[in-house]
Amino acid sequence: MQTQPHKSSKADPRFRYCFYLDILSPEHSQQAKNAIKHLKETANYCRVLGSYPIGGVLVGEVKSVVEGLKKEEEETRSLSEDEEGEQTSGHIE
Repeated sequence: MQTQPHKSSKADPRFRYCFYLDILSPEHSQQAKNAIKHLKETANYCRVLGSYPIGGVLVGEVKSVVEGLKKEEEETRSLSEDEEGEQTSGHIE
């Protein structure tokens, strides 16, 4: 959880804060729904910024970037393994 003073507060700024919560549960799970419902009952304002479902599927530009990074990582790993193999496979004549 992170907290910081609310910038647009006209009330006493010592008591006006924004809280950012990161919940380790899919947004549509019953536990998360209950937690958000109770938070909305007690807070002046509550907004869900996003949800990252388990087993979710990447799409669009994000998918392309992640796939590119994975490919680079695999190529780097493959080159490292090849170099290690060449160093250990030397033979004596």
